[in-house]
Amino acid sequence: MVWFKRGAFALFCVSFATLAAQELILVDPELFSRDADERRLLEPFLQEQRDKTLGDKPLLRLSGDIRIRYRWRSESINGKEITVGCRPNNHPGLNFSPNRDRLNFNFLVDYATDCTWASIQLSHDNDMGTVSGTARNIDLERCLIGYTLYECGDTSWWIEAGRDRLAFKFDSEVQYGSRMDGIYFHYNTDICWADFIAKGAAFVIDYRCREYAYIGGVELEDINCRGYYAKYYYIDWGRHRSEDRFARIVDLTTGLDKPPLRIRPFRISQILIGRKIPCWGYCSKDLHLYAAFLYNHAAHRLPITANRKANIGFYTGFQYGKIAKACDWAVRLEMDYVQAQAILESDSNGIGRGNAAGSSIFEALAPATARGNTNYWGPSMLAGYAVTDEFTIRLTFVASRAIDTDIGGRVIFKEFQIQGIYAF
Repeated sequence: MVWFKRGAFALFCVSFATLAAQELILVDPELFSRDADERRLLEPFLQEQRDKTLGDKPLLRLSGDIRIRYRWRSESINGKEITVGCRPNNHPGLNFSPNRDRLNFNFLVDYATDCTWASIQLSHDNDMGTVSGTARNIDLERCLIGYTLYECGDTSWWIEAGRDRLAFKFDSEVQYGSRMDGIYFHYNTDICWADFIAKGAAFVIDYRCREYAYIGGVELEDINCRGYYAKYYYIDWGRHRSEDRFARIVDLTTGLDKPPLRIRPFRISQILIGRKIPCWGYCSKDLHLYAAFLYNHAAHRLPITANRKANIGFYTGFQYGKIAKACDWAVRLEMDYVQAQAILESDSNGIGRGNAAGSSIFEALAPATARGNTNYWGPSMLAGYAVTDEFTIRLTFVASRAIDTDIGGRVIFKEFQIQGIYAF
């Protein structure tokens, strides 16, 4: 059985390499737009499948999941719908259909020894349809190695190098949606009244220009054994180009890419507090309450933001229940508030504004056309149910409106998704 699975993995890798050699493009950023949501709602369920190891020792683990989903979205600017039919009525030639069917396959390989480990995740994401379908989108979502520098009792210090997502290392519902290619440090110990964690990372923004970003934070978990926690993070994006997966600037007249912009630095603090209460309420499900505040220390008054700072954000919400096995269910409600300069647009990990045109606030020529993935407030609602130990159904509804209509106009965004996930 072990050799059969190893042979299957080798065949899978060869198939992926062959496909990548033919045609390789980036995965749609929409796939990773709400990593934090999924981590809270589905991580126990997915981890349960990944913990099924080969043999008696958990050295090599092969796991994965298949997802089939339908998505509907609506986006309007100043009362004018821009996602009507197959093409938008104000950007001819670009396909922004409100309906979208997707297939996604994630394949994970984990290998661990006493003090080292390695992890790989490949994601294959495609549109459905005989005409509209694709069969080419491959992404190396995770590729890292780790080493334990010190471990004694409740104290450990370890390091990882390679690729991961910020959202998998740092906790936020509205930011940390970016890829993290770099080095990550993690230290944790028991300080009697809480579990103390210190973490930090340095990662590449653009290797051609030697541009890097830095993030660090401290966490206190299970304070006084009552389920309370507090987390503080600080990220410094420095002064860098706006050339990224959300801010690809296209001249709609010529169809050519515009030169990437140099944008103002973002240095963002986030304070997150919450409490996890086990077996709460009539249904005896776990209850998780949380709230956070964000502040961009480097924001300036700019003409594009009507000559005032728009540099704060917050979110609050709760989750009741968790999904780990058959018949488990969970619901989650949240409210987000993100001003125009509160976070870096390309790092957005929350509801967003749809932004079908892929525009950026900082490439606009006037406040009235300054649109992007910030300057919004709105609710998000998620629900999940495990039909079996392997199969889960997830429903998502989000909506947002512009905070300041002087920046980009009156933008209204709504989205509904239904997703089936089979994990193995």
